[in-house]
Amino acid sequence: MVYNREILAYNENNVYREDQLIESALQSADLVLLEGFKDSRWPKAEILREGEPSVSREPMALISDWGWEGGLPHYTRNDVEGIARMIQETLHLVPPSDEHDEFGKDERENDGN
Repeated sequence: MVYNREILAYNENNVYREDQLIESALQSADLVLLEGFKDSRWPKAEILREGEPSVSREPMALISDWGWEGGLPHYTRNDVEGIARMIQETLHLVPPSDEHDEFGKDERENDGN
């Protein structure tokens, strides 16, 4: 169920292809975020829990609550501003920046820095 103070959407027992979801959503939206679709061709950020392996093909970023030592940008789950900026940069809505680090903005805030 999805609710945005004006619209309540509920659907049950229907199977949609990702292209159907996106086509339908883009009629009234500027941005579509899908959950799942790890094997899709669309850009993706993967959310990992500690100890889980990455399963997405070529994610553009990782989101987790533990340090990541790979070559991908990494954000903590609470770094909403950093994740939003990454999405904006991916869509070329804002110029790229080097402000995020491997542990995300909220980790620096928690350290008092």
